[in-house]
Amino acid sequence: MTKQNNTCGFTLVELLVVMVIMGLGFISLSPSLAEKTVKGGGDESFFNELIQSQLKAAKDLNRQVFIKGTVGTDDLLLSDGKTVTIPLGKVDSVKINDKNINGIEYYIYFYPDGIFDDFEIEIANGKVVQSYPMLTTAVVK
Repeated sequence: MTKQNNTCGFTLVELLVVMVIMGLGFISLSPSLAEKTVKGGGDESFFNELIQSQLKAAKDLNRQVFIKGTVGTDDLLLSDGKTVTIPLGKVDSVKINDKNINGIEYYIYFYPDGIFDDFEIEIANGKVVQSYPMLTTAVVK
């Protein structure tokens, strides 16, 4: 009688090597996929540049700074006194830190330690700008 060597299949070591290689591939892809998911189209660039510039101003001055807006307009007054126009249109309503703003004016504060107020701005055309302070970004929905 001859002994048959049954060599169909993979060894545990071969399977582990393939799983490690696949895991490394997924790890290298996940940051770019997450960035594309959170940072959608070009509408966000205005708000993301605004966030970065105000965080930098707060850090440089080592104090809180704010931007001031008025419901019904598309203008924002920056901490350095400059006025910028929201490219999406006029503001219909604003929530800051999950509280509806009842008045006409609203303030979004930026702090030297790299955090800022959570805000949600509803634009007249139906779009909503939602901030993500932990990611220091904003998304237009």
